[in-house]
Amino acid sequence: MDLYREGYMDVWKLGLPLHLCDFTSFASLIYLLTKKRDFFLFAFFFGISGAGIAILTPDTVYGFPYVGYIQSQAGHTAILMGVSYGIIIDNQRPYFRDAARMLGFATIILGFMYVANYLLGPPANYWFLVEKPIGDNITSFMRSEPFHIIDLYGLAIILVYLMYLPYYLKDRSRQ
Repeated sequence: MDLYREGYMDVWKLGLPLHLCDFTSFASLIYLLTKKRDFFLFAFFFGISGAGIAILTPDTVYGFPYVGYIQSQAGHTAILMGVSYGIIIDNQRPYFRDAARMLGFATIILGFMYVANYLLGPPANYWFLVEKPIGDNITSFMRSEPFHIIDLYGLAIILVYLMYLPYYLKDRSRQ
């Protein structure tokens, strides 16, 4: 839908499936089709936190019943449902070493996304590396561009380990 609504109707550079939530959607889908754990882990660490933030603070100009708002909510909810399926039905779970591994993988992708934004030029802003997303959201409390990238990276580290914390506490209580 992004490719049509933003890419065809507006500017094609905005409609490419290169946002982090697009990557977690693909990871979730690939996990559901292949049951490969690494895809679950990527969707778990970045999908739950990213989709959760996106649901609470959507980067749309208008709210319900705006098509972009509905699309955003449905897409991010699907990410959460895919990860929930892995946790509940397939008994998947992360381990401590998985957090650092997924952060390392995301850091590599982050470098590629920086280059992609540079090569595409304005108005491309994938992973919100060029400028903060519109609206009132967590980036409102961060420094201005380009220093917000450092704050976003720090937040990602905190969120990844917070995502693991319930499993850490559960494992510790069993010992």
